[in-house]
This record gives sequence, structure tokens and C-alpha cells, in this order.
Amino acid sequence: MKFFQRFVTCCAAVVLLVTFVPLATSSAGATGAWSSAEEAPGTATLNAGGDAVPGAQSCSSSGNCGVIGYYADANNNYQGYVENEVGGRWQSAEEIPGLDALNVGDQVGDILEISCTGSGDCSAGGVFTDTNNDYQAFVVTESNGTWGNAVQIPGFSSTNGEGSGSELLALSCSSPGNCSAGGQYVDTNNNLQAFVVNETKGTWANAVEVPGTASLNFGNNAQLEFLQCKAPGACDGAGFYSGSNSQENTFVISEQGGTWQPAVALSANGLTAGDGAVVPATLSCSSVGNCAMGGAYGITSSSTGAFVANEIGGSWQSATTVNVSSITAGAQDTALLNSISCASNGNCSATGAISPAQKQAQVFVVSEINGSWVGPQMIPGLATLNAGDLALGVSISCALPGDCTMGGVYSDAQNNDHSFIVDQVNGAWQTPIEVPGVDGLDTGQSASVTAVVCSADDSCSLSGVYTDSSMNVQAFVDTSAAAFSAPSAPVFIVTASGPGEISGVIGVPSRNGGVPVTGYQYSLNGGAWKNVALSPATVPRVRIRGLVAGKRYQVRVRAVNAVGDGASSSRTVVAE
Repeated sequence: MKFFQRFVTCCAAVVLLVTFVPLATSSAGATGAWSSAEEAPGTATLNAGGDAVPGAQSCSSSGNCGVIGYYADANNNYQGYVENEVGGRWQSAEEIPGLDALNVGDQVGDILEISCTGSGDCSAGGVFTDTNNDYQAFVVTESNGTWGNAVQIPGFSSTNGEGSGSELLALSCSSPGNCSAGGQYVDTNNNLQAFVVNETKGTWANAVEVPGTASLNFGNNAQLEFLQCKAPGACDGAGFYSGSNSQENTFVISEQGGTWQPAVALSANGLTAGDGAVVPATLSCSSVGNCAMGGAYGITSSSTGAFVANEIGGSWQSATTVNVSSITAGAQDTALLNSISCASNGNCSATGAISPAQKQAQVFVVSEINGSWVGPQMIPGLATLNAGDLALGVSISCALPGDCTMGGVYSDAQNNDHSFIVDQVNGAWQTPIEVPGVDGLDTGQSASVTAVVCSADDSCSLSGVYTDSSMNVQAFVDTSAAAFSAPSAPVFIVTASGPGEISGVIGVPSRNGGVPVTGYQYSLNGGAWKNVALSPATVPRVRIRGLVAGKRYQVRVRAVNAVGDGASSSRTVVAE
């Protein structure tokens, strides 16, 4: 592989896999058609030095996304860029405002994060190099479609010489101006510690050491790698620390009511073999306190196993082994879960990499269904594309339980790398395809998907990299059409009226939008929509009380599914 890498310390076998995998931000085009990929608009103008690489991607809704990446300028110095998709159309990339003034060392790191909570409302971050050529963490905020200036995260100084340095590795926002970020910093003793920092109502506080890690990090190497914030002041996170034997282990943290609780070590009691490092590689949360994590753990000095761990109702369960023996004929060198997406509590899908019996890395997937992990399995049909026998799933995103999209890279018979995309439909993985249009861009024969993000209507946006004829790395973007929609309008049939109340039944809408209807709502005289109590054994019924005799009322009803609120019915006029 010819792409950038995310740094994870662990045993050599884990590092071998992780260096292949650009980590995405990141949460399906199950039946929606993909358009033809295009070079990321505006990047050609920025990257006079030849390279442009997307880092992370986040979408707030269908067709409204943000990407952060880096590029080489005319002096072959590396700078950061941001790019927005608005209403399904990718806008021109722009240099991150204010970053050039900070980045006097003319290098940005290859770990860049972004989180979008609304169209034109995103926060992003990464690292720049200061006058001492030390990495320093920065954040930048977009509000109402305009990016502000990048600022160094408060609480770190870039002027304290020896021992300085910080790296942003994680960032998540729950609403505009309410975010959390974290990563790693060098303390005054030149030890590596984990930090976390909060943005509240648009203002970033000072970064602090992750509470509780001081009592875990005896080996002086800790970092916060993943954050998921589902409500202001309510986040979950994971990272690793070096224990008393200098072995890396996973810690988990949670923010409750705006206060970070002390980090605790993730239990490894559920792992079936090995006593080596336990390192997280991916985290996804479907709601506050309900998350899933994946990664790798050491079995021997040269082999690793994949693990999953669940947080249920705010309590993390022990890590458990993903048993890959069924797909490797019992032979295994390395296995790792590297991207996970949870569509609802207890319903997640994850992709991993496995290297069975000295063979090159291959893709496998595993799913959680109603709280139970099943699988793993290989992707059907990928072997047909993967003539070079080296493939990796890089990013996965689930719109609904059992409906996901995964992107990655495979090699052809000439060992050239190509991007692929594959859908899971109703729990079944389909045949993967090369991302349309990338082959026409990729004259250097090296391409990969780096991030894919899908929305509730099953539309997706993705970003990736390819090489041009000069063997420079360039960025591409692509989108898929929506496969699902909100329901059509139901009908309301009055069954009784007065005194002081209206009763009626709701007719099932003619189209559910491709996914089940989950509820109904009614509105009286154009007022607020209210939920209708449902009984599984009966048709939906509405009973509205407290009405005034002699007054005319208008009633509308609508159906709701996972995509959103459906069309409202025609008004039904009732005279009391």
C-alpha cells in the first residue's frame, strides 16, 4: 500500500496491519446508485506541490458533509484544507484559515479529525509544527458555512522548548459549538500523556490530562484516540496507556453532565488467548452510554487477535475475542478490527483485516444483531476483484441495522491498488465493485477509499485517494443516491366526535419509504406534532381530549420511520 498511516503502538503484528489503514470518522448506498467519482474540487489549485490527501469526513445529514485533509504547496510544504458538501454538491476546497500563520514549521500531521452537526456547522482539528518543529494541536470551527481561523488548543504552550508538543487524535461534536477533543501531549518530564478538552457554546477551555490516566500510565505513554459525543456534556472515549510492564492496554472514559469521569482500564477477561497488548482501533456510539469498540490484542510475539467490546447503559463489558478460525481454517498470524459503525443500540457492523497462514491481509466483517455478535465472514465476490491477494476494508458506515456500506482497497494481478465499495442489504453483504470513475483518474494505479459516511436515507458520501501520472497522491470524492425516504402521507378517519373529544384511526401509508414505519403523530389546528400511542395488536388510533364544544378543529396525521417524519395527511375538519 502507498498511503498514509495512523500511528498505533503495540506489538509488531498490530503495527503491520494498522499502518495500512487510514482511519475514518467517522457512522449505506444499499440500493442507491453511485455517481462517477471526481477529483475533489479545488484541491488542484491548492496542491502546487503535487499531493492532496483527505483525512477524515463527517456528515450531518444527507448530502451535507465536511472533509479535512492536507496538501503540498508550491514550496513542497504541507498545509491543511477543508471542503464541504452542500445539498449533495461538493464545494471547492479551501486552505484552513489562519493555519499558515501557526504552521511556521510548514508541516501538518496526517491525523486530521472533523465533526459536523449541521450543514455549514463543523469543527475540525489536527496538528501543525511550531518554531521548534514540535507538533502542536489546533482546532478550527465552521459556523453557518464560514470557517473561522485555526487556533492552538488552549492549555498548551509552543514556546516552552524541550518537552513541548501535543497531537490532536480525536474530535466529536454533539451540536454547533459543543465539542470535545483529545489526544496526546509531552509533559515537562518528556513523558507522553493523554489529554481532553471541551468546547462549550463556541469557547474552548484549557486542555487537561485525562482524569484517572495518571494512575494507569506507569509506562509514560498514553493517548486518547477516540471520542463520540451524543449530547452536550455527554461523551464516550477510548485510548491506550502503557502499564507497569510497559505493555499497552485500553482505557475508556465517559463525560456525564459535563464532567469527565476517571478513566478505567477495559477488562480483557473475555479474551480467549494471549496476554499481550490490548489496543483500540475504532469506536462507534449509537446513543449516550451505548457504544461498541474494536481493535487488536497480542496472542504471541508475532500474532494478534481481533476483539470487540460493548458499552451498555453506561457500563463497559469485557473485551471478547472475534473468533476468526472459521474463515482461516484454524491458521492465523494477525487479525484486527479497524472500523465499526452502530446504527442503533446492539446493532453494529465492523470490518477488519486478517492475515491467515502467512498470506497477505484480507477483509473480513462481523456484525452485532440485537446485542449478539455473529460471524465473522469474508466479503462475497471480493476475491474476483482481488487478483493480487491483498485487500483491506478501510471505512464502514451503517444507515440502519443491517444496511451498511464499506469502502477500501484491493490489488489486481499486477499488484496495483484500486478502491472498492460494497453494500450490506438486510444483513447480507453484496458483491463489491470498484468505485465508479476512479479508474479513469488513477493513472498511477494506486487508489483507495479513505472514508465513507452514510445517512438515514441510505445516501452516502465518500472520499479517497488516487495517484496521477506524476505519481502524486490526489483526493477524490463521490456520492450515492438515497435508497430510503420518509413515509408517504397516511389518512385519518374519524370514528367518533364529542363531547370534548375526537377519536379516529390512521390508515397505513401507501409507501413506507423502504424501511418500517416506527410511529405516528398528529397535529391539532396546525400545532405541535404529538406522538400517537401504539398497540402492536391494533391499527393506530388517535384520541384527542379537552376540546371546546361548538368549535371547529383541523386534524393532520403523519407516519415516522428511521429516515424521518413523513408527509402529513390532508386536513380533516371536525366540528365539536
